[in-house]
Amino acid sequence: MEFGSEGKERVRETVESFRGGVMLMILAANGLSDLRTRRILPFFSLALLVSGIIERKGIDLAAMFPGTLFLLAAVWTREKVGPGDGIVLLSCGAWSDLFTICGILIPALLAVFVTGAVIKGVRSTERVTLPFVPFMCLSYTMWLIFGGLTGEALL
Repeated sequence: MEFGSEGKERVRETVESFRGGVMLMILAANGLSDLRTRRILPFFSLALLVSGIIERKGIDLAAMFPGTLFLLAAVWTREKVGPGDGIVLLSCGAWSDLFTICGILIPALLAVFVTGAVIKGVRSTERVTLPFVPFMCLSYTMWLIFGGLTGEALL
């Protein structure tokens, strides 16, 4: 059966929607867990990491680079940066591309820094620790709603 160009485009859009849904599922489930327990769901995330590599028929090293950096930061800072953040980013990198990962990571980092600074300003004597995955989930949700940098909005 031969697909025309319109059929191929519809298949491509469906696959991209599926990948976006999986990424949202990774971020939402781990974000809720991170908020409640300050831990991610490692087996869930690693299973989706492996399935993403299988689905894409290989590893996109560029998309997985930010997750690798977060894992290295966890080791370097003696887990002040949680290794779970790196695992979640690796899982997202298995399902997406570097452009999307950076497009959600940069606003999430800015939001967590601003939130941390505000909380630190209010409670100046306390040490501030924030779960990062909920910020990534919020950033990705905004990316989906407003279409990221491409302008192709979901809604």
